[in-house]
Amino acid sequence: MSMERPGTRGQQIKEFLTAHPEVQMEYLPPYHPELNPQERVWHLIRYEVTTSRYRETIDLIEEAIRKASKALAA
Repeated sequence: MSMERPGTRGQQIKEFLTAHPEVQMEYLPPYHPELNPQERVWHLIRYEVTTSRYRETIDLIEEAIRKASKALAA
């Protein structure tokens, strides 16, 4: 399993890993979005939703995010 360094739940993660030695943890280096697929998805959605576009309300922003997410999944 890989993940970013534990933050506020670090102690819970350490306890879990101690109780489950079969789980091997590989930590990502600090702020390397290219290693985190989720960051790439958010980058694409943010680019699609915000570049050269103005959304007047939060509802319109949310709708645009949903549409961009569906387009990525297709």
